[in-house]
Amino acid sequence: GVGLEFPSHFRMGAALSYSVTPEENLKNSGPSLSLGYTYNFREKPKIKKTTKSVNATGDASDSKESQEADTAEDFFSPYLAVDLNFQSLDYVQTFEAKVQRRQGGPGNPLTGKNTINQKSSQLTIKYKPARWVRLKASYTKYSYSRSVSDFIQFLDTHDLIGNASSGISSALSGFYDNSMAVGASFYPSSSWEFAFSRSISKVISDDSLSTTDKLIVYWDFAEAWRLGVGGYVSKSNTAGSEASTSTIISLGYEF
Repeated sequence: GVGLEFPSHFRMGAALSYSVTPEENLKNSGPSLSLGYTYNFREKPKIKKTTKSVNATGDASDSKESQEADTAEDFFSPYLAVDLNFQSLDYVQTFEAKVQRRQGGPGNPLTGKNTINQKSSQLTIKYKPARWVRLKASYTKYSYSRSVSDFIQFLDTHDLIGNASSGISSALSGFYDNSMAVGASFYPSSSWEFAFSRSISKVISDDSLSTTDKLIVYWDFAEAWRLGVGGYVSKSNTAGSEASTSTIISLGYEF
């Protein structure tokens, strides 16, 4: 992705995403666009040049203007940031199956694609009242180009057999009607960040709720590098469902 930040506190970004789920022969890809604005409760002071003056005794001293200047390293301003993100994803599932003959006997081979487009609009609000903490809340609404149930059930018919519908039902949980998330990040020092978050998503097919708790610890090292290690636990309120856990490891470089 590419991001731009302007001196007027506005920012914008664009990205392309692509992912594959081999177990379900499912691929999704598409663009996203983000717009944001940050309001600083304090303006950053201008750094003033040091000037020398000579007094009556001939000694040099700093001017009053330089003595009253603030340093950029010590400056901090609480801020409130608002971001809008728009994304369009095309889900494409390829399948191989056989159409069962009504009279019996071997079925005819059948291949094809099953597609659906997902659009999402997300509002995110971030508030940093102090150096050591930042709060975050977001809401996401989804829409689809066709019925999600039809997309899932297309392969799950009595006429299609073989591997066409293997694992297809698990893809259903990834299509939401809406999602809400809250989180907090704590900064014990300039090099460390502890990020906690909880999200609740409503599955569009059966109105069930999925909850995810996430913890990631970030370490900034070697000036431009950032390492993140953590994990998350997801669970659903659907009867008989079990919680799932995953590990997160990330490595980033800031240009």
